Amino acid sequence: MRLRKIAVVAMAFASVAVLSACSSKSVNVRAPSLGLADVPAGGITKISDVKIKPSGGGNIQFEGVSSSDFTMEDVMAVLYCRAGAYQVEKGFSARQVEALERQSTNNPATPQIVIAVLSFYKDSVPAGVKPMTSDWCDKVPEAAQ
Repeated sequence: MRLRKIAVVAMAFASVAVLSACSSKSVNVRAPSLGLADVPAGGITKISDVKIKPSGGGNIQFEGVSSSDFTMEDVMAVLYCRAGAYQVEKGFSARQVEALERQSTNNPATPQIVIAVLSFYKDSVPAGVKPMTSDWCDKVPEAAQ
């Protein structure tokens, strides 16, 4: 359990590092299409059930939801893992996080909705862009597999 907490803290710091490396362009985070009724029986969105939609500016928005039994980092891992699969499916060479947002509080009455907006690159990565190098799938909770 202690190792899991250390891993969660490490993921949170990694997320801050990823977000600080994000470009300064304006990112359009659309309203989530998920809500309380979308919390699955297992308590967290499965990788295959992540909502994917265009976010504007060529970005793609990934959405996941969980009950209060899971952390933001758990949902983040699900979203980033799905983004890695999306990258391969669509033939992109790299991806970069543009925005990460939690649109609800994490309490029993309200689901935790997490949205990640990513840019994907077909060919070379523009100068100054630090693409994601991890797929995060090893950090996905078992309930979301």
